[in-house]
Amino acid sequence: MLTPLMFIGEFFAGLIVFLYQKKFVKKNIFGFENKDNYMNLELIKTENSVRKIDTIKKIIFLLFCCAYFDFIQFIISFSRDKFKKISISIDARFKGLLLILNSLFYHYLLKLPIVRHQKFSIIIIGTCTLIIFIIEFIFQEINIFLSYANFLFVFLLIFISIFFNALLDINEKYLYEFNNMNPFYALLFEGFFGFLFSLIYDVFNDPFKEMKIFKKNKTSLQFSILIFGLIIYTILSGLKNLYRVNTTKIFTHL
Repeated sequence: MLTPLMFIGEFFAGLIVFLYQKKFVKKNIFGFENKDNYMNLELIKTENSVRKIDTIKKIIFLLFCCAYFDFIQFIISFSRDKFKKISISIDARFKGLLLILNSLFYHYLLKLPIVRHQKFSIIIIGTCTLIIFIIEFIFQEINIFLSYANFLFVFLLIFISIFFNALLDINEKYLYEFNNMNPFYALLFEGFFGFLFSLIYDVFNDPFKEMKIFKKNKTSLQFSILIFGLIIYTILSGLKNLYRVNTTKIFTHL
């Protein structure tokens, strides 16, 4: 149930901010910008920097892919729930892999440069991530809740989730870098497509099953608190994704 709510938050967050921006910044129907500043930040432009706008069909396809990548990595992240005894911070400790994959995609797919100090940072992060993996693997010898096989499976799920997260980042980077697309307009479409993916997924999985059980076994007050919590989750998901796409846009060379 959290998956469609997350995409609903994305959709309305992107829609609200995009409509708000229309009062101050002139854009065409597909949200492309033509200005020298963004969110009150002066943008640095180079004379040789020419941004070609792809066809609308290609842009919509890329937004479709962004929603799909977001959907897959979100679903995979929940597939680890059956490992109840796994550390809740294991995702955060392996997040260095996301930066490494993003850097590789940035350089080899977008053909953009990585300077010396950035390469040094990537090496340091990669070394630290490897150390963390080795320590975690050694710890499994005394971990009575998680076997070596289960740990490797969990790590594989984490890597796949991070991989799709990196694909999402690089697709959005391409849209902002080479098409000068409004990130909030892109988020609107991603939320819409992602919600469609969620509906298709929920055809085979009853999203209200656990809620029905909860309502049956809990009081009306507890059920009301659950509904309030889901509303807060939707709002926070929208705000989180607004921050994500806006950060990517700010650090884009226009």
